[in-house]
Amino acid sequence: MVERINKDPGLYTIKLGTLFSFQILEKMKDVNAFTSWIGQLNSLYDIHADACVWLLKYLTKRKDLINAALVESTNVEVREGFKNLLITAISVVSKVEEPHFDEVYNVVDVDEQGNLVNKT
Repeated sequence: MVERINKDPGLYTIKLGTLFSFQILEKMKDVNAFTSWIGQLNSLYDIHADACVWLLKYLTKRKDLINAALVESTNVEVREGFKNLLITAISVVSKVEEPHFDEVYNVVDVDEQGNLVNKT
């Protein structure tokens, strides 16, 4: 684990800050601290594509956080801060992945009889 942290300390710093900010919102309900942390993290995510990928993968497993920040929260600053963080992460990842947008992949599927079928 230490080797991975040493390889990219920025990634682990961003992860730690992100997890901490989510805990601030979930456990302490401290809106000011959460929005402050998210604002700072947003500028870090803007320059770290691997962190953006991590965030998007993490949020696919924690849909409750998306719901809490975007749907259930009555605080506009929380919703705006979280929305901006998502926009940054998606924008950064899409710029990195853009060269692959036109690539065609062969997809293998199984038909009703259990036979492999290639799809494009």
